[in-house]
Amino acid sequence: GDVFVALIGQQVDGHDFIAQALEKGASGFILAAAQQEKLMQTYQKEFENKSILFVQDTMQALVALAYAW
Repeated sequence: GDVFVALIGQQVDGHDFIAQALEKGASGFILAAAQQEKLMQTYQKEFENKSILFVQDTMQALVALAYAW
């Protein structure tokens, strides 16, 4: 039931772990808008009934959520 944030690092891209997050029961996702079309095609059925937020920068979105909390 957690929200998965696909952080992009120097060597690892969190978007590569979406399948694992789905398998572990993530109910929401914060993903990069630049990858929206590809991800929606790849995970169309899996994303049904999930909350998905596409943002310009996933790290900035996570920081903003933490700040607001």
